[in-house]
Amino acid sequence: MSSPRAVQPTGGARPRDFVTVRVARVLSGSDLRAGQRIPVLAFGSDMVTGHGALHDPGTYLLFLAPYVLGPNRPVGGYVVVGGPAGMFYRCVAPSEPDAPFARTDAETPGLPDSVLPTDVPDAGWTSVDYVAAGGPPIR
Repeated sequence: MSSPRAVQPTGGARPRDFVTVRVARVLSGSDLRAGQRIPVLAFGSDMVTGHGALHDPGTYLLFLAPYVLGPNRPVGGYVVVGGPAGMFYRCVAPSEPDAPFARTDAETPGLPDSVLPTDVPDAGWTSVDYVAAGGPPIR
């Protein structure tokens, strides 16, 4: 069992770079599929290794949205919503698919210490809605 990850936001909350991740399971949304490899713009640095967030192997629960610059201006790839606040890390073997994920953001108040996959609600919108609105569509 490895130790929990803590992610330190980079100066000015600027992203580090794109990291290709493999989707193991989709909990909400219909735009991604298990087994798909996607580029994710990762914010911050892993406080354990000093590497960019998501660069070290592991199992993460990520809250993702399409990377857009504004309405109908998609860049391509995905971004972790809220930077480190949208990233949780699993400290147990992948053979335990329903084990909790630990928070990586030590600075944002109000985040739960852990999240179960069954706790994730449906987003209520698709990537097409998000790109058209330049962010989460207002309902």
